[in-house]
Amino acid sequence: MEGLHSYRPVPGTPFAVGDGRHFVPAPPTPTQNYLLAALPQQEFQRLAPDLEPCPLPLGWTIHDAGDRERYLYFITAGIVSRFVTTQVGKTVR
Repeated sequence: MEGLHSYRPVPGTPFAVGDGRHFVPAPPTPTQNYLLAALPQQEFQRLAPDLEPCPLPLGWTIHDAGDRERYLYFITAGIVSRFVTTQVGKTVR
């Protein structure tokens, strides 16, 4: 059933099948990221050797304020939030 908040899978995305008691998730693939999936095949093939999976645990900080970003993260599942903490302790997203 597709609705306003339904997930529409990227073409070619592998999904695991479970019986309700035993579920084994499919390993992430770069094309699960909409930005990477939208690239022309030739450009994706050029980048593919440099892509590697990287788990992002809940609450993990990708980089701190003032740090230079060393990597790009192409998220394949979940949500990542970018926010800053002001001098008075409030967060801005």
